[in-house]
Amino acid sequence: MKFKESLREAKRKFIWNLGYHPLVTPKPETFIQTLKKEIRTRPGRELESEIENIMFELKLYNGSGEYAMHLNTVKKAENHFVTFWQLPRGLTYRQYQDKREVFCNNLKAQVIIEERNGSLMIEVIQGVLPSKKGFEFDISKYPDMLLPVMIGWDQAGPVVIDLQKLPHLLITGTTGTGKSICMQNIILSLANNSNVMLYGCDIGRVNMAFISDRAVFAKDIFESLDVISYLVGIMNKRLQVIESIPGCVDIVGFNESNPDNKLPFLTLLIDEFGFTSEKMTRIKEEKELRRQIYTNIAGMALLARKTGIHLVVGLQKSSDELIPTTVRDMFTGRIAHRAESQSASQVALGNSDAYYLPSTPGRAILKIGNEFRIFQGAFYDPKKARAYLAKTSLRRDNRYYAEQQTNRLPTS
Repeated sequence: MKFKESLREAKRKFIWNLGYHPLVTPKPETFIQTLKKEIRTRPGRELESEIENIMFELKLYNGSGEYAMHLNTVKKAENHFVTFWQLPRGLTYRQYQDKREVFCNNLKAQVIIEERNGSLMIEVIQGVLPSKKGFEFDISKYPDMLLPVMIGWDQAGPVVIDLQKLPHLLITGTTGTGKSICMQNIILSLANNSNVMLYGCDIGRVNMAFISDRAVFAKDIFESLDVISYLVGIMNKRLQVIESIPGCVDIVGFNESNPDNKLPFLTLLIDEFGFTSEKMTRIKEEKELRRQIYTNIAGMALLARKTGIHLVVGLQKSSDELIPTTVRDMFTGRIAHRAESQSASQVALGNSDAYYLPSTPGRAILKIGNEFRIFQGAFYDPKKARAYLAKTSLRRDNRYYAEQQTNRLPTS
């Protein structure tokens, strides 16, 4: 009985989509002609059939034998379709997301599966990923994003994410996989935003040295603790200000109510999170410093979002020892380059996908929540990065250096 009701509902919606009212029966010959034309010309019709076949093979139906019912297909670009489906009772979105790899292999495409406004969304991007493409970013094209960041390209075009919504990003990858270039792309993107200040911690003094003229830059563990402690202080002050305003819950609300006195977004970039682990040194004093840094970062990851402070952290060796689950779970945004082992991929993504990535430099997987997306990192010559920053509106937080100078003055 339920199956018949579902079938009637499907027919009703199908007739409605063809432009007829469900209660008004069209002439048979008119209806058949319209039906043939709709089937012949509707974008993505072959793709929908392939998706339905995969669902059938995977036995994604409920106890009454009901499958997901197709609702709509949107063609976003050539070989880029977004399909929407209504789930039958008894099935969950997670059951489809768990089979994402099967959809990818059968459709020979990149597939994104998630819940969208009460429907199952299956986004299919067909074609071949570019092996190398340059960094191109125009912030004016993303007015709906507060902190747009261009990280690379996929079959559909540029891959741009909003750092403000993440709110923190973890980037993993061993030497030569493209992690440092990815971090550089994020810096270059944020530099185009007039309401952003950057803070960098680079113990190696190599990968982020180009920002030293335009950002607060720490090049050793002592300076890193100073920078991070300074940001914790700002976070606490901002929390007090935001919570003192009735109805204000975060920096976005504060800036909307104070357009002439906006608080800038602050981004802390750490080239290698491993340096925060006390197990990386045998010196007692350094162990304590690293413990303080780790504690401060963990606290910021938990509370900093509402104050407009965001963390972008790199990690060369992915392991539970270097970044425990309690901290890792606060980084809802992940970019995983090729992993050296399945266990490292599990730490980065929660699955082994990064281990099976090709050795192409820059090839990576973006994970936001339960959404996965393979992309090719954009390339920009590191030797030209400093000159690029010089042309942007990025400014350094001089108050930090003023405070550091004051703290060093003798008290008498």
